[in-house]
Amino acid sequence: MEQGRGQFLLGLILGASVTAVAAVLLALLIPLSLHDRPLQDSNQVENRVSKSEESDSDSKQSNGEQQAMQETPPTVENRSMQDPGQLWKSLTSDDVNDAEQVTQLIQTAETWLDDQGVAILEQIHSTPMDPALRETFMQVVLARTSKLGWSKRLEQVAELTGLTREWAMDEIALDWAKRDPRAALQAASSLPESDIYRRVLQRIVAVAWAEREPDVVLAELEVIPDNVRSLVEESAIMATARRTPESAVEFLAAYFGNPQESILAKEIAAYWVESDANAAIAWARSQEFSSEDIRNEVMDELLRTYAKSDPETALQIALQTPINNVGLEAGVIEVAASRNVDLALEMLERVRSGETSDTAYGAVGRIMVMEHQDFERAIELGQRLAPNRREFYYNVMSIFWGAERAGSLLEHMESFPEKWRSSVAKNLLIQNQATLALTSKQIDRAKTYLNPTDLLAIELMPKQHRRVIRFRVDTQDGHEH
Repeated sequence: MEQGRGQFLLGLILGASVTAVAAVLLALLIPLSLHDRPLQDSNQVENRVSKSEESDSDSKQSNGEQQAMQETPPTVENRSMQDPGQLWKSLTSDDVNDAEQVTQLIQTAETWLDDQGVAILEQIHSTPMDPALRETFMQVVLARTSKLGWSKRLEQVAELTGLTREWAMDEIALDWAKRDPRAALQAASSLPESDIYRRVLQRIVAVAWAEREPDVVLAELEVIPDNVRSLVEESAIMATARRTPESAVEFLAAYFGNPQESILAKEIAAYWVESDANAAIAWARSQEFSSEDIRNEVMDELLRTYAKSDPETALQIALQTPINNVGLEAGVIEVAASRNVDLALEMLERVRSGETSDTAYGAVGRIMVMEHQDFERAIELGQRLAPNRREFYYNVMSIFWGAERAGSLLEHMESFPEKWRSSVAKNLLIQNQATLALTSKQIDRAKTYLNPTDLLAIELMPKQHRRVIRFRVDTQDGHEH
């Protein structure tokens, strides 16, 4: 489910009238592309009922019109006499788009809830409809149970099954944790130990609490269940790193030599550089880490974040930092390329040679193709490299390009230097083994660029190697849809 969008809509829905709910959902959930005509506003949705009634009255004027009326779905007035469960099925299976009858569906769900309780969530969850719209209806139903109180609500949804049960318990527990995390955690811990979701719910509530009030949680770790305490403590420390990164430095000693050392240190760096770049850089350079590799990872994280606000200064610092495997300027230039290709191209003139240069050029070429669709300049960029470094560049670029935009890569094949067309075509055909993006004619065309050695390699590849299957249609402009 698209949980974030559903929760946002729920915030607009709660406390609003049914008519307002219809207007909100019509405005936010349904793209124009789903319809052959402009969306109706909420008044038009409401007016459909009265217009339908007028039409029903007029249609009784002739036998022919009576026959036509028998072939149309029941009106809202007639439907109101049905069982709410049957009415829900009728509304969601008719020819009317669900988003155009939001008012009726919400009214039906509310009546259904009063009649059968939260058990209806399982039936709503199994209803075929837009996932975001379906979750919004479930959110509305769950919100209408708030008068029962937190404990009673959790007790009732615990009787549900499968994914619906997990979803409803998560929603209630998380909402409860925002208001009274101690009580929510106690309720989660009171579930039977045989309940396989008990520990999951404990973790969800405790981590939510740790992220909201890390200082409180760290001071009261004894109230956290033993089986999730370590995870919750780590969550609270990470939350501290995001809020007051300089104060989280003291926790690093406890993780010295542990895999968590790098994770925490990079989190501190990423957030500290945003508030005080000079202090963060000084700390990263002087901090005692368990290895220089970790220091390099921390500096890379720090400078990548810094490059978003001050790419030039970040590049200067990177160039002053000794190379450890790959120079840090490669990461800075990669970030710059996403935002400003021309700036990244200028920065490439200052990159240090060797693997650092290969990595930086490869990143810029990939981003030019994948993010900016700047295909011709991406191909030309490879010519700026020394002849013995071009193969790596064209391989990196064509692998990503072929995996995501197979049709456009094939259309630009003639733009590549003739020396590299065979390897580019081979990469394209290898990627197609997984994506199945090319048609038979396109595959035959790609093979015309292969030299005998690469053609033999492709012909010997297993034909049934299909790990990912995606279906695409290449348009004349080279884009896939």
